[in-house]
Amino acid sequence: MSWLSSRPLIDMEQGPAKKLYPLSWEEQDRLFRELPAYLQRMVLYKVNTGCREQEVCQLRWDWEVKIPEPKKGVFVLPSNNLFETKNS
Repeated sequence: MSWLSSRPLIDMEQGPAKKLYPLSWEEQDRLFRELPAYLQRMVLYKVNTGCREQEVCQLRWDWEVKIPEPKKGVFVLPSNNLFETKNS
C-alpha cells in the first residue's frame, strides 16, 4: 500500500444559497406542542436568537451579562473560538 505524495485538489460544489425561512406563529405553536417539556426553553431560545445547536448547548452562566432595564440578562458568546459561530 502506498500513500499519495500530496493531497488532491477538490473543488467543493457550491449550491444555491439557502433561503431564510422564519417560522410562522402557527408553525412555532405546532413545534412546541410536539416537543418534550425539557426541550421547550432551549428551543424557544434557538427560535428567538438564531443560535446554532452547538452554541446553545455549550452556553455557560458566566457568559450572561445582566441588563438593568428590563431586569433581564443576555448571553455574550466569547470570541476565543471555543466553537465556530455563524459570524466566525
